[in-house]
Parts: sequence; C-alpha cells; structure tokens
Amino acid sequence: MKSSVRNSLLISGLLFLPSLFSPSLHAASVLDIGTDYRLRAISLEKADYGLTSGQNYSYLSQRALAHIGGRFSPNIEMMLQLQALGAPGASSSTLSSPTVMPTGARYPNTNFSPWVQWAYMKASQLYDLPIDLTVGRQPMVLGDGLILSDDDLGFTGIRAQSRLPWWGLQGDAFFFKVGDSFQSASNLAGVEFTKPYQQVRY
Repeated sequence: MKSSVRNSLLISGLLFLPSLFSPSLHAASVLDIGTDYRLRAISLEKADYGLTSGQNYSYLSQRALAHIGGRFSPNIEMMLQLQALGAPGASSSTLSSPTVMPTGARYPNTNFSPWVQWAYMKASQLYDLPIDLTVGRQPMVLGDGLILSDDDLGFTGIRAQSRLPWWGLQGDAFFFKVGDSFQSASNLAGVEFTKPYQQVRY
C-alpha cells in the first residue's frame, strides 16, 4: 500500500514539473550583467600619405564596457551601460590628428574615465498593440548607419517603433536631444517607414 502511494506521488510530481517550468504559464525574468575589454596596439606611418612630415604614430587603444540590465515580465527591458575609452602612450598631437581620432571631440572624454553610454527602458507590445516604446539614453541607427548613427554614444530621448497594418510596412518615430546638456544640445526628430524585402530596405 505504501509503495503504491509513493509511486502515485512520484508520477504526480513528474507531471507537475513541466507545467512549473513552462514558459507559457510563467514568464521568466532575465538579468544580464556583463563586461568587455579590448586592447589594441596601433602603428601608423605617413598617416596623411606623406603630405606632411611627422605623421608617424604608435600607441595603444583600449575600450572597456560594463552593463547591467534585463528583461522583466511581461514586456519590460531596462539597460544601463558604461563605456571608457583611452589611448595609453598617445600624445596630445596624436589625439588631435583626424586620422588617429576621426571622431574629434564627440566623446565625453578619452582619458579612460567611464561615462554613461546607455540608460533606457523599453516597453514592447505596449497595451497589447504592435508598438515598442523606448525612453532614455539609447542606441540609434537607421539602416546601415549612413544617414543616422549614434556612433556608440547613445542619444537621449524617446522612440516609438511599430508594425503597420499596411503592406508589411514598419514605422519608426523618434525625438532626441543630441548632447549631454539640454541647454546646448541640438534637437533631432524624424519619422521613417521601411519595407523589408529579402534583405533590401526601401
């Protein structure tokens, strides 16, 4: 009698385990914490193709990333990412060369002090509608980045993306403050409509 009761309890437990871990019944939250570090040795000779003298550069380039974020039930994503850039061994003349530093002074600093690259919250399928809303400092690239790209800086603002009910179109509307100061930052706003078709965007 005891053996039959024990077997029935075991079978009931095995039947219960799939329902306990079924994604359809329990939406799991995911916490993402990570770091990345890159170090490169760079040597350039005649950086301007010999147009002027003294255009030989040798230095190290380093980049560190650290992020914490996650996806939370049912449709919320949050992310905070810090970035630090540095060029050990590079002189001020090296850093001022457009060949070495084509980004100019766009980055907050290049002395390996961390700065906020991303700090955003994203809500997918807002109110069960085909709309994704992202608020905060976020990555922004249109297409291949030729027209608009944040260059790993992040833009602060709001972005709405939607699957439209006509001809498989996708809509993208955004408003950003480009820069770290609301007083001196420029406004960036736009609307994009895309039609994905066999890896071709119109």
